[in-house]
Amino acid sequence: MHSRFVLRGIRQKLLFSCSLLLASIALFVVIFFPARLQRQAMRASVAKAEVIRDMAAYSLTAGLIFGDTAAVHEVLSGAANNRGVQSLVVRDSLGRVFATESADSSTPARVAETTAAGAAFVAEDGLTYVTSTDIVHNNVRFGTLAVRISLADLHREVATARQLVTAVGALIFIIGFMVVYAISALVTRPLMAVSDTVKRIAAGNLALRAVETSDAEVTQLVRAFNHMVDSLAGAQADLANINQQLEGRVEARTAELRHAIADQRNAQHALSESESQARSTSEMLQSLIDVAPQAILTTDLDWRVTRWNLAAERLFGWSAPEVLGKPVPFIGDDQRASFRRRQQMVAASSGASTEELLRTRRDGSIVSVLLSTDCLLDKDQRTTGYIGVATDLTERKLLEEQLRQSQKMEAIGQLAGGVAHDFNNILTVITSCASLLLDDERDAEKREDLQQISIAATRAAALTRQLLTFSRKQIVQLQPVDVDFVVRDVEPMLRRLLFENIEFKTRLAGNLPEITADVPQLQQVIMNLVVNASDAMPDGGTLSLTTNGIDVGESDTVAHPGVVPGRYVQLTVSDTGTGMDAATMARIFEPFFTTKEIGRGTGLGLATTYAVVAQLHGHINVFSDVGRGTTFKIYLPFHVIDESLIHSAVPVTDGDFAPTSETTVLLVEDEDSVRRSVRRMLEQRGYTVLEAPNGEAGLALAAGFGGSIDILMTDIMMPGMNGRSLADSLLVARPEIGVVFMSGYTDDSVSQSGLVDETHAFLQKPFTSGQVAVAIQNVQHRRVLAPA
Repeated sequence: MHSRFVLRGIRQKLLFSCSLLLASIALFVVIFFPARLQRQAMRASVAKAEVIRDMAAYSLTAGLIFGDTAAVHEVLSGAANNRGVQSLVVRDSLGRVFATESADSSTPARVAETTAAGAAFVAEDGLTYVTSTDIVHNNVRFGTLAVRISLADLHREVATARQLVTAVGALIFIIGFMVVYAISALVTRPLMAVSDTVKRIAAGNLALRAVETSDAEVTQLVRAFNHMVDSLAGAQADLANINQQLEGRVEARTAELRHAIADQRNAQHALSESESQARSTSEMLQSLIDVAPQAILTTDLDWRVTRWNLAAERLFGWSAPEVLGKPVPFIGDDQRASFRRRQQMVAASSGASTEELLRTRRDGSIVSVLLSTDCLLDKDQRTTGYIGVATDLTERKLLEEQLRQSQKMEAIGQLAGGVAHDFNNILTVITSCASLLLDDERDAEKREDLQQISIAATRAAALTRQLLTFSRKQIVQLQPVDVDFVVRDVEPMLRRLLFENIEFKTRLAGNLPEITADVPQLQQVIMNLVVNASDAMPDGGTLSLTTNGIDVGESDTVAHPGVVPGRYVQLTVSDTGTGMDAATMARIFEPFFTTKEIGRGTGLGLATTYAVVAQLHGHINVFSDVGRGTTFKIYLPFHVIDESLIHSAVPVTDGDFAPTSETTVLLVEDEDSVRRSVRRMLEQRGYTVLEAPNGEAGLALAAGFGGSIDILMTDIMMPGMNGRSLADSLLVARPEIGVVFMSGYTDDSVSQSGLVDETHAFLQKPFTSGQVAVAIQNVQHRRVLAPA
């Protein structure tokens, strides 16, 4: 049987109605206010998440552009410190995860969600809010940033509010029910008004209040109800005040974040400007260091290389990437102790230190450098590192050695010239006396002795010629020369000089252009090289002498080292003898250096050869291996070296003129013994001789002599007036006189001043009476043939 609920009586109805109304009000309060609070809190959380997202996205732009992971993590770490932030995920423009950050380091950031830029949603669990945005700079998208915000605090606050409202609603319901129950029996009619008021209040108008009646119960009920409504209005006001405070805090925080973003932008701009200026300064400094000719390096306080310029690469052999960040590389094992002492000295001193040191290259070779070292200081005068400037002294050392060698050669040359001059005067006396005695002596044994004296004097004269050639104080008679002709002319004598166990081969090119040279000197060069080659083959061997014409170009420096590009006659002398080591080869052209035993070599042969070739503007190359022989290659230029040196020397050949007593010779010589010997030569030949000890006396003698003077025979170098000045002065008064100069040497200025010409002859001391007579005859012959 179906039972039906029926309300009976006003009280039940009133109780039911009031209970239903109270329940409705309580339910409304429980549902409406928490929901409203949740919406307001959610809006605040969304605003906070968007502010954090936008600020972080702006700050990430520079780091993402330059790929600076450290900078990106630093920004993410700062953003993760905000309350409620769970994680941040940065993806690049291709959607790949670039960096992540979690508020809790023990919980990794979630990167599984692929969130479209600008999307925002609440996660399925309802506890997380996710929002994302593009990272854009100058309208170029470089990636996205996703931010996860925890809603747990929001849910806790809403749950607390709901519990509070539920408790308040329950309390209201209970109190109202009790009141209604107490007055329901008495209240009937006033309840309608109260019910109407309650309905209006339930509609949301909390400003209304129930009107009190004369009934005490109803009045009490009305007052209780009104008090309840007041409580609800107060609770709503409190909630509104809390909401307003929350919104104020959000606005204040937002303003702080905006100021922080602005400050960060300014700081980032200033940092960018500073980095740009620092980069420009660094690049300019590096450019200045790289163009410096000296090797420049800098180190930190631990002497690890921080800068290494191009000159350092060239000098020491290591490139900059190989040494940067590493200890100074050019310190050899034997240099470490001195290097440590220098480190201590530089660190303890306040000024630059300069010292000449030996350092090791990458290939192990040793280089001499002038090293200047000093401290690098910051603006507070604190040492931050060290700088070293190394100057390569190799070239300077070579120039110093060349200067010392040149000075030594000059000193030896001056000594050689002086010795040769005095020696030639002595030899002149010996040869002249021997020649005079040979002319008178009839005894065969004595003649042989005199001939030996003459031969020894001739050999001594050859030695002095080497000295004069070496010292460049011998008068040379340059003329066009066929090298092949000179070789063929001297070849028979060369074969007589060689031992029988030596095979001598010559290979002449033929039809070579003529060079400019002095024939006796060229013969002497060939003889010196051949004799040296012969001495290097005591057990026999093969000696080759070849000539050929070559053109040396700019690209031929390897095949012909040291030779200036041009056209040359090449004279090559090769042997299969003992050869030379590097130490010997370095000294072979030094005067008086010889490897032969005492008494066999003077040490002047190759020095003379070098001097002659140098005078001809030629070049010598030497190639030798120990046990495999030696090759000398001489390069003599085709062209005329100096036309002023080429002159028409009076040939010293037999003439057709016989000496007569009618020929008067004025003899001027400052050496008494030489003057007496030459006078006896002339008188033996039938000449009338006037003699004077110097130029002034000769000039006075000629002025006081009433007869004719046919020949002036004078020494060139004399105290006071020299021979050339005497000849010039005498030719003014006696233009018909012929001049024969004689000398043991003459310096370069005299040898190149035209002493030997059509009317002047030159006799190199020592000489024989026959050579004197021929020289006089040739001068007289030229004067007879000269036009009036």
